[in-house]
Amino acid sequence: MVLSLFGVFVAGVLSYSHAAEKEVPCAANATVNCAAVVNSPAGSFYGIPVAYLGLLVYLLLFGLAWYRVKATGKNWVMAANASLIFTGIGFGFHLFLQVISLNVLQQVCYWCLTSAVNMLIAFVVHGMLAQKGEPEGERQTKLDMTVAAAAAVLAIGAFGITTTQMQKEVVYKEFKTDLTNDQILPIAAKMKGDPGAKIVIIEFADILCPTCRTTSPKFEELYKKYPGKIRVGFRHFPLFNLPGHETALPAAMIAEFAAEKDRFWEFVNKAYEEGNGERVKTEAGLLGIAAESGLNLDELKPLLESAKNGDSRLLDKVNEDFMLSSQELKIKGTPTFLLIVNDGKPRALSFQELERAMDEPEIKELLK
Repeated sequence: MVLSLFGVFVAGVLSYSHAAEKEVPCAANATVNCAAVVNSPAGSFYGIPVAYLGLLVYLLLFGLAWYRVKATGKNWVMAANASLIFTGIGFGFHLFLQVISLNVLQQVCYWCLTSAVNMLIAFVVHGMLAQKGEPEGERQTKLDMTVAAAAAVLAIGAFGITTTQMQKEVVYKEFKTDLTNDQILPIAAKMKGDPGAKIVIIEFADILCPTCRTTSPKFEELYKKYPGKIRVGFRHFPLFNLPGHETALPAAMIAEFAAEKDRFWEFVNKAYEEGNGERVKTEAGLLGIAAESGLNLDELKPLLESAKNGDSRLLDKVNEDFMLSSQELKIKGTPTFLLIVNDGKPRALSFQELERAMDEPEIKELLK
């Protein structure tokens, strides 16, 4: 019962996150991004949030455990076997989702991982129960129900505290940096929108980052929703040391070459296209995308080759972005969006936080 109620708490928080469009408490960094995993395509199964399905399974397990307290004979065996089946299926599904998170999204959700471990423990415990069989002798029914009630109170209390915290307005810390906004903004070729716009959003991203790729069309939609009101820019934060990001540096260098030719957005948008998810993982694929973006490969290739020896103006430009991201601004993960309103101090937001920020009174007024 305790394991099922703990699972109800975890799945309940994730379900609330979906229903209320609030981010779960999570210290995000380059590899840990709970919101990215929860809101990714892997976070839903045929349009139904996986968290809802997990909550349903945990509630069923709790119901079966409660029934098993008083059941005897065949009824006890039936409940025990059903619990074993549900936990087995649940763990298998959790394992599948973890593989997707780590290998495809390349992000970790601690809440999802906790649920997976909890389901594994529940599967082992129910396997031992099914093998051992119905307890012999006098049942401690009253004690079992007391423990279950106490666990339920703790689970409900923890859920209430956590969701209340999620409802609170987030106070975003301003960056502790001596840099001016002009020093933070990228060059004109890596920006688009009305130069006079009062709302400026700078994306710090890695073209190889799966979350950046799934967020890109949503960010583009947000930009187009307010024509002339928002100006956006792009800074590179290539996570080249992470598995699956081996071509992050060449991708960023090609983007810088595209910026020199005033074709930066043509290349980045095409690289982010859903059908190019595998192509960006090889240099040949990136060169193909560059050619399709109107770039001269005869001029580009020697620059990429010289960069392999540490001698390239393109590499220097990428390093400038990388040092700004990691050292000056101490950006923790990708994508991160810097929101600057009326030339004020920038705030670092996830995309979900950025969407909510658009509803702030000051920003709503500027978007009219």
